[in-house]
Order: sequence, then structure tokens, then C-alpha cells
Amino acid sequence: QGVTGDGEMMRTLVTMLAGLLLLYLAPTVLCQGCAVNKDERPLVRDLQKKMIYSVNASAPPNPSILLALRLAQDHNKHIEQDMLNKLSQDAVQRAAASFSSGQVALHILAQRASCADPRRVSANGSTVNLVRLLEQKFKAELQNIAIHGNPLTNFYQLSLDVLALCQLNGRLSPANASTLLSPTTRSITSVASSPWTLQRWRSLLRSACRPGGGPSPQRCIRRSDRTCSG
Repeated sequence: QGVTGDGEMMRTLVTMLAGLLLLYLAPTVLCQGCAVNKDERPLVRDLQKKMIYSVNASAPPNPSILLALRLAQDHNKHIEQDMLNKLSQDAVQRAAASFSSGQVALHILAQRASCADPRRVSANGSTVNLVRLLEQKFKAELQNIAIHGNPLTNFYQLSLDVLALCQLNGRLSPANASTLLSPTTRSITSVASSPWTLQRWRSLLRSACRPGGGPSPQRCIRRSDRTCSG
């Protein structure tokens, strides 16, 4: 998209960090996985500052950044609340237009990590249900796979969809999700050149959808931010 140099590196960094933090959202991961040892905390704080400074006021807000900040141990509540407000405004504006399924999923996870209700996102006098919107978009993704063999977006976004719906108890069958991401699925084998994506995401999604698989990610969030309620 014409991004070069430091800007491209920062986007790559944020994407990689968000992907790593999403692994912590799987219910089977123990809350100890949310902890950072004392020696590494300055590195985390430095990374937090870089993420905050990477925010471009003229660009749409990035839910991955807020998600990463919320899962860290140290918080700037003013900055995080400002990001949440901007994300809510962005979600309300884009809900009827340019929202891909993966973008909706990331918004849901960011809202959830901020102790907000993704089913009632309000801004400018309007309210949207992001979970219901994602259910609709995920259904469209599956229909496109059934007809054309590929999702409307890509399997990375589809993975985010499954993760968000599982975490929010959306309309999703874990069995169907497992089948969808099975290595025997024709469209999945076309991306088999990426073993990490194929194997790790399948494992992550199965864990996220497993009933009673472990502690909720909210418990990890509450450990670092006692203001989180519900």
C-alpha cells in the first residue's frame, strides 16, 4: 500500500506482535503466559511506546495495537480509552460498508480485551452488534468456500473469525471449524507451503473452541488491570 522504510517495519512489527498475543487468547493457555519477567519489562515498555507512537491520526485506528496494549502489564488508561473510543467510532461508521470479516474479528477482540461489550458498540448516537455482524460475514465466507473453494478474504482472516466467535460464544460449531481447517480441505492444502500457519492456527482454533478448555483470557487481563469488570 505504498508503505516503505520505518513505516513498513512498524506495521510488520505490530502484526507479528498481535499474532503472538492472539495465541495467548486461547483458553488452554495458562494465565502465567500473560506474565513477563522483571528483566524483560523495559523491553515491553519500549515496544508499547513504539506502538503508541506508530498511531497515525489520519489513518483508521488499529485494533491490534489496542489489543496488544491491553494484554501488557503496564497501562496508560487515558491512551487506551482514547483508542477504544476511536475504534468504536470506526466500527459504527464501517459496519455497513468496508468491514472485512477479519477486521470485525480484531475489533471484537480489542473490545473484549478492553472490558467492553462487542455486542453493544456505541458512537455518535448509533449502536452496532459486532458479534452478529461477524456471524453474518463468517457465513458469507463459508458460502464462498462452498461455491468457489476459497473464502472471500483469506484463511488468516477466517482464523480470526473463528477465534473471535469462539471467545464470544457466537454461532459457530467447533466441529465445523475443525473440519474447515483440516489438512484434507482442498483450499487449505493450497497454502500448505506455510507450515506455521497451517499447523499452529489449526491447533489454536481447536483449543479456542474446546468447551471448558481452560481459563478465560479475561482472567489474564484482570491480573494486570484490576479495573476490568465482568
